[in-house]
Amino acid sequence: MLETELDKELIKKISKEIKEDNDYQRLQKVSAYIQDNDCTQSDLDILLNEMKEIFMSDGDFDVMEQAAFRFMKKMLKV
Repeated sequence: MLETELDKELIKKISKEIKEDNDYQRLQKVSAYIQDNDCTQSDLDILLNEMKEIFMSDGDFDVMEQAAFRFMKKMLKV
């Protein structure tokens, strides 16, 4: 899905950066993005809905996906 929306070089760059970061660094980047871009709760709710669609796209919303979704739901509250 991301490949249809983003440039392949951008995906490679982001993938490399994510792999090099630890969990704390990743969370800090998410928080900084939310603040720097003045994201509203409505913006974040749209993102959460898109994430849920991706998790469910294979017809299986497994335990790991549910846990990740619950965590992101808590993380994406302003």
